Amino acid sequence: MRVGIVIGAATLLFSGLSTGTAAAASPDSITVDPVGAAAAWTPGGSVTFMNGTSMSLVATAESQMPVQLAIAGSCALSGARVTAQAGSGSCTLTALTRPGNGYGGASNTYRILLAPGWQTAPLAAPASGAIARGKRMKLGRAGLVTTAGQAVEWRVTKGRGVCELIRSASEATWVIARRSGSCNVRASAPGVDGQWNAYAVYRIYTIT
Repeated sequence: MRVGIVIGAATLLFSGLSTGTAAAASPDSITVDPVGAAAAWTPGGSVTFMNGTSMSLVATAESQMPVQLAIAGSCALSGARVTAQAGSGSCTLTALTRPGNGYGGASNTYRILLAPGWQTAPLAAPASGAIARGKRMKLGRAGLVTTAGQAVEWRVTKGRGVCELIRSASEATWVIARRSGSCNVRASAPGVDGQWNAYAVYRIYTIT
């Protein structure tokens, strides 16, 4: 299409003019789906992570454009894996796409509420079950602490006299089966306020 405009003796020609409008980009839709979860996260919604919890995410977009993830708060993001690093407060995950493939960009946010986590400890104590009278079993090494750095203490909670706790020269903790009966042993450690729950593990031994 050519349009001419006369200005004095000169004529200006314009070509390629169009009166149509460009097609509007379609709104994009982002899905953030935790691996192994029953359903995808709801944009603008919240989920709860316990301290130390990790979860891998699969983020996709209707536009087929790459989804960029970013985290703010007391959480770590490695690739598409989120890890809670505190037992209180919250984190905000942002999922973002750029315009492309006929779609406009999109941005969703998800709030991660943080709660105290569970401590663990590398115990040596055998699983609950039957043991012979006179048998000696190692429960834990010297200076045993939990993943939160809390000292582990051992105690016979039922059946004192049936079994007995002793410390070896190396300061490791052992249990000795003294006579027939039931012996309950507990390993425990205090919690860390607002970060870690108290630790407790039980063993029940039947002395035969």
